[in-house]
Amino acid sequence: MRKKKTSPTILVTKDNDTIYKGKIENLPFKDHAIKQKSMELFGDDAPCIIHQSVIFKHFAQDIISTFETHNETVLPLKAFEALDILDYDDDTLRFILNGGK
Repeated sequence: MRKKKTSPTILVTKDNDTIYKGKIENLPFKDHAIKQKSMELFGDDAPCIIHQSVIFKHFAQDIISTFETHNETVLPLKAFEALDILDYDDDTLRFILNGGK
């Protein structure tokens, strides 16, 4: 039987409190970024749930690539500014790839 590929997880913290823990593609993303990526990929600014799923996987890969570029497993929100996709505005947040494992 074929083993299902598991998505990397992420932990978002502020100080010692957990803000989010789960799949990267389930992070809150900015509406304008979703619409922009939908236009780029599908020519539609109102993506259906299936297209949203594809878009979120693209965003997840962009986030993973940012971790790889920095060669780190813990990054501040500022590291993702150029992507302009994450719907967070607190510069004290920390993003930990694979929950710090």
